[in-house]
Amino acid sequence: MNKDSIWWTRKSWINAEARLLSFESWSKKFLFWYSLCSVFFSILLLGKEQPEVISKVFVCFSVFSFCSSLFVSLGRFTERANRFKKGYIQLHTLYNKVGNNSYLSDEESDKYRTILESCENHTSLDFMNAKVDAYIHTKDKDSLTIKATSIEIVLYYILKIIKIFISILLICAPLIIYYHLTIQIGAF
Repeated sequence: MNKDSIWWTRKSWINAEARLLSFESWSKKFLFWYSLCSVFFSILLLGKEQPEVISKVFVCFSVFSFCSSLFVSLGRFTERANRFKKGYIQLHTLYNKVGNNSYLSDEESDKYRTILESCENHTSLDFMNAKVDAYIHTKDKDSLTIKATSIEIVLYYILKIIKIFISILLICAPLIIYYHLTIQIGAF
């Protein structure tokens, strides 16, 4: 087995940990925001004459918030991220132990397999992010054993832009819903 496999797996696991911690952080922020909006909008509409559809929309909104909180808690993002972190620290130790050798001994290969079995595998996007990050941050591109393609670099930035748009949409969604509902009942 090639020593580079350890390095690329480690880089991919670092990206996987960052992705999971980002999911954890943003999901908590969104759940707090949605809960805050739900309470705030309920108080604002309290005592106002309103069509039945508004009550149904707020019930659906509350059920959505509840289901989202279940999804987040069942995702165990922090726990999974910690397993990736433990794994990439072990991979770093193994990489340093291999030293200047290009290939792993049988014992080192077994240790590598054991580390790989210690947690879930990274996604193909984690690997793509590792390749693009390495490509962007390396001065001597020829020294990389695996290079990011032009398509991967473009996809990397497109996914970052999509993530920003989705975040903005999720933040604005409760405000848009409230605005349209209050226009419907003439309270705005």
